[in-house]
Amino acid sequence: MSAAIQLVNQPLVNTDTLVERPFNNVSRFETASEQRLRRALEQINELQAEVRSLRDELARTERASANYGLLLRNAVVREQELRAQLAQVYL
Repeated sequence: MSAAIQLVNQPLVNTDTLVERPFNNVSRFETASEQRLRRALEQINELQAEVRSLRDELARTERASANYGLLLRNAVVREQELRAQLAQVYL
């Protein structure tokens, strides 16, 4: 079984007088499974942030696409109006 040592700084605080003492280094051992779990949680957080970013980008792209669709429909209607005017001129 593998383990890693991680130093953790913990302030010593006297609650009666609220005087802080210098930090005391305490060793904390992590088993391999705890290390894997911590790395997995970090990766999950990173992936969740990426998913949020991609969803925001997708929403922006969908809005832009809807705007382009509206512009295209307007252009088609305008083209039909101009063709109708042109046909009336030649009649």
